[in-house]
Amino acid sequence: MVRAARNIYPAIPYVGMYGSASFTITTTPQILTLDHYCFSTSHFIVDVGNGRITLKRGKSSGIFRFFASCSAIKATGNPSYISLQMFKNGVACTCGLAYGYVGAGNDNSTAVLIVCTELSQGDYIEFKVTTDDGTATVIDDAVRVIVEGIPMAGWDNKRGGNKRNIIEKEAF
Repeated sequence: MVRAARNIYPAIPYVGMYGSASFTITTTPQILTLDHYCFSTSHFIVDVGNGRITLKRGKSSGIFRFFASCSAIKATGNPSYISLQMFKNGVACTCGLAYGYVGAGNDNSTAVLIVCTELSQGDYIEFKVTTDDGTATVIDDAVRVIVEGIPMAGWDNKRGGNKRNIIEKEAF
């Protein structure tokens, strides 16, 4: 049997992770601990030790959507805000900051961040969390990060993962 040559491209870039252990946050920004994979494509290198998510494949460069959440509890002291911020190559991202209000007395809150940014090969992302007053505790299993590539080159799922020829016209 003779088969036609096909140029199959990799899956849409995706990584899903969560942090399973609680930790204390203060007014000094601390990197989110992401120690469990839900799923990851080969487009990324994830360093669990320092919380970095690095884009390793040049063909995967493009626009990415980031979903991040962090829940914290404050048992004592004054109410405060927790902030969750995204950093690209060590620099704070524009529109990459979210807040959650944490009341005192075992009150908890979740900061949720949804942002899009462009990544090129070798770029890395990390998330930092802080509180504006005293200390708070990030809740067990309450840190989530999902990264999705946004297809921009005429992706067509009806073609088995092949990129669509941009010149090709579809009949309506």
